[in-house]
Amino acid sequence: MDSVYVGGLIGALSGLAGAFFSSTLSHIYSVRREKRKELREAAADFRSALVRVLLRVESSKDINAPLYLLEFSDEIERAKILFRYSLGGKIRAGFDKEWGFFYNFAFLLDSGGEEADSKRAKQQLVDSINRLLTFTEVD
Repeated sequence: MDSVYVGGLIGALSGLAGAFFSSTLSHIYSVRREKRKELREAAADFRSALVRVLLRVESSKDINAPLYLLEFSDEIERAKILFRYSLGGKIRAGFDKEWGFFYNFAFLLDSGGEEADSKRAKQQLVDSINRLLTFTEVD
């Protein structure tokens, strides 16, 4: 009688442990899936905002980045905050560094110099935007 009781108890505990393990794994995978979905959506919004600025900068003969960014600043800032929040720690540090370069360069840019300086500044801004766009390449 004791061996039947112990066997039943072991079976019940094994079943409970299996159910707990299965539900835990299911929860972990669903959380990861949701985070990936948030990252993809935030990346798409950020990419869209940057591409609008990039198209505007590339199509312009004269560069006046602060005016371009003021036009898109609310959209870019909102998208940047949501995207940055979705990134992991190591990637976020690289993103912050590149964002700082882009932001400081773009808002402090003054193309009042010669045409060669304006073209170089425009190219640097385009390159900076393209480097930021690499962060939006998610699986």
